[in-house]
Amino acid sequence: MLTFRLVPEMQPSTARAVGFLEGHNDLDAGAVFEGLSARDRKHFLFSVNLWVNTGRGPHERMHGFEKPYNDYWAFKNVPRGQRFYGYLMNPKPIWDERLRICVLTSYEQKKKDEMDYGILDNRVRPWKDSPNAATAVAYVFPDEEDEEGQ
Repeated sequence: MLTFRLVPEMQPSTARAVGFLEGHNDLDAGAVFEGLSARDRKHFLFSVNLWVNTGRGPHERMHGFEKPYNDYWAFKNVPRGQRFYGYLMNPKPIWDERLRICVLTSYEQKKKDEMDYGILDNRVRPWKDSPNAATAVAYVFPDEEDEEGQ
């Protein structure tokens, strides 16, 4: 069973959020995050919170991709060769059109800065296209009215 959980210690925002899709052997981003050293965890959380608060950040910490991969995202720690890959989506298109979340699925350790699009095609896209993944995200972000009727 797939589950989605928000990144611990992420700053709250009504515009953006980041979380991990989990529940399958191919989904390793959350498990790797839990095993990061304190230094690497701090770097990752700073990057996540920067994106959550601003929607952007320096390329050496995070970036999106050009078409046809413009719904994909990477958080990275270049000196340590760490990359967390995921996809962007709006889980509440009816009730909150501006909400964007990043669903992290995959981790890669790599030394070169050249992008291997096979990671997106083979390790991220299957989850982006998965109805079960959408269901897991919808459990955390249901597309319905909130308590204030918005």
